[in-house]
Amino acid sequence: MEPWEAPVRLLPLPLPPVHGEVFGWYLHRLAAANHVTSGQLAKTLTPFKNALIGKRTDTLWRWTPMVLPRLALLTGLNLRFPDTLEAATKEAQHMVRSWLLNKKQPHLLLRWNDRLAQLPPKEAAYENIIRRRVDEREFIATYPEFVTMLGMVADPAWRARRAPRQWVNLSQHRRTIDAVYAEAERRLNVPSLREKRQSHAFSNDALFRWTDSSGRSLMLVMTPEDHNALRDDSQWN
Repeated sequence: MEPWEAPVRLLPLPLPPVHGEVFGWYLHRLAAANHVTSGQLAKTLTPFKNALIGKRTDTLWRWTPMVLPRLALLTGLNLRFPDTLEAATKEAQHMVRSWLLNKKQPHLLLRWNDRLAQLPPKEAAYENIIRRRVDEREFIATYPEFVTMLGMVADPAWRARRAPRQWVNLSQHRRTIDAVYAEAERRLNVPSLREKRQSHAFSNDALFRWTDSSGRSLMLVMTPEDHNALRDDSQWN
């Protein structure tokens, strides 16, 4: 039995979170108070989570909804997951910005470059880079796709597909990945978002990481059926 499958018991010292505290910092405090590491605590909450938990960068929207019911049992507290729209907004923003900057989605990039060409020229950068972290022209150019992806990633039916679970085999997992991409391609009206499916670029794609943050479908295959699934996938490219 994996740590995230084991029954959860109340911690000896169940500290409450502090107002405004990011989730990563709270886990570090909770772990230190109970003489365990934040990584050990994280593994009791959800599978496939990195052992390194950022104190300032690991906000709650990066975690899956299964975390809070188990954390509530660990701490005896009534914990609420952030509003779905708030979390989905950040996720959709990350997707479109990643696709724009890494230039791995040629169909979208062509569309965005056409829009950027119609906007006024980019202003000179401020001397203090902190004052200008986001190019407003990029936000305007990608806004329609941001709204489109927000509608998808905020949809409870599609959010449920990314919840960690015990996959029966690689074929089942890849079918889920394919379904998510097919829906995104339909909504965005692009021929494909799956360029070079067997490459590292695809496993690092923003939508792939949203669907499967640990890239489990690209890990070592374990059964003959999994080998057949990979062979079938390679024939599609």
